[in-house]
Amino acid sequence: MKKVLGIAVVILVAGLVLNTMLGGFKQIDLELKKVDNYHIYGQSFSGRYDSDELAELVEEVRELVQSDEMEGDLVIVNYMNERQEKRGDVEQFVGILGQRNQPFNEIEGFEERVIITSQVIEAQIDITKLTMPSPEKVKNKADELAAEMGLNLMKLSIEQYADQKLIIRFPVQ
Repeated sequence: MKKVLGIAVVILVAGLVLNTMLGGFKQIDLELKKVDNYHIYGQSFSGRYDSDELAELVEEVRELVQSDEMEGDLVIVNYMNERQEKRGDVEQFVGILGQRNQPFNEIEGFEERVIITSQVIEAQIDITKLTMPSPEKVKNKADELAAEMGLNLMKLSIEQYADQKLIIRFPVQ
């Protein structure tokens, strides 16, 4: 019995050390930033979050960015709807974050959306699948900070995939 308990303790300690080395206990740092709207060129999606159609759309946009056919970063705009999300459905806009007044190459089925805001609450997270905080945890932290500052957030978030970072922004109304 002591041997099994000893092995369990060793495994637990090794797991904690590995989690710490990968950044699993890192605080979620949020900050208020000034911005000048978001110009995103892409395609909307409504359906199951785990659908092949969504995965294919994300891959298509990722390939456009990586091939340098389009300049910018891959972004996913998540429109928040708790009832829909509880059923496993999402409403998203997958596209490329461009610069203001930057013309986009015409792509069939794509459109430009502008999210009008002058401030966002931003979190930058290292992309490590094993230790990334859940979207709910990041959203709750953003809501807490907004409440402390007396701000109202829009019912959406913007996830930007840049290098080895995931930048999540919550626009202020």
